Amino acid sequence: MNRLILAALILGLLIVTSVQTTAYAQGPGSIAEQLSNAINSAITECHVPANTFVVSETTEAMSNAIIINLGLSNNYNIRVLVDLVNGAVPIRGINITVLTSNGNICYSKYWPITYTPGSYNYTVLSTKSFIEVLAYTGNTPITTTGSNSLEAYGTAIKSVVAIPTVMGQVICNTGTLAPVYIITVLNTPIMYIIQLKSPTKHVLCMYSQGASVSYLLIYVLMGIAAALLYMSVLMIIMVRRLPTPQ
Repeated sequence: MNRLILAALILGLLIVTSVQTTAYAQGPGSIAEQLSNAINSAITECHVPANTFVVSETTEAMSNAIIINLGLSNNYNIRVLVDLVNGAVPIRGINITVLTSNGNICYSKYWPITYTPGSYNYTVLSTKSFIEVLAYTGNTPITTTGSNSLEAYGTAIKSVVAIPTVMGQVICNTGTLAPVYIITVLNTPIMYIIQLKSPTKHVLCMYSQGASVSYLLIYVLMGIAAALLYMSVLMIIMVRRLPTPQ
């Protein structure tokens, strides 16, 4: 029985790992990959050194755009304007501008993002630590906002975009194995995206300074849950196979 439990736990963790690996292997047309390629192109073209890091971050939210300003350790500045669009996944494109230490424009380009049109509305929500953009169908989502969390429920949510307003990380949980795609600039997360194949009724996003530990905990818990489910199925099969008392 001990070997069976151990095998179930290992299988559960393997299931979670394989699901995450498959989900993160995004195709070339995905929003997250397009955003990452656009940002990396700007950094490469301006010859930003590899050891440069983000030292400051300010974020401004408007009804149809979100502006992210990043100050770098080499005194460069990166401005990312996230262009939102109604009636589809809410990112239509991003405009990236890189300013050198003396204020000259080193790079400025608008990158349109390909998306699948749909009849989705979106709403921009703010908390103390991050901004969230929900694409949804039906009625406007019911939301509960705390200093470090934002919960939306009661509607059909198609995608979530969470953007930190201060240095830190965000964890979003839809209650399923839906992954969170992380967009980074010089190893600093600036955007978190959940794209769902089918709308969900509930989503919870939380801000954290130590999200790496939280992500690991989530993976372990999902692995244990998968293992317990596997054990339950085995037990049901074993019980059904027991000989019927005469």
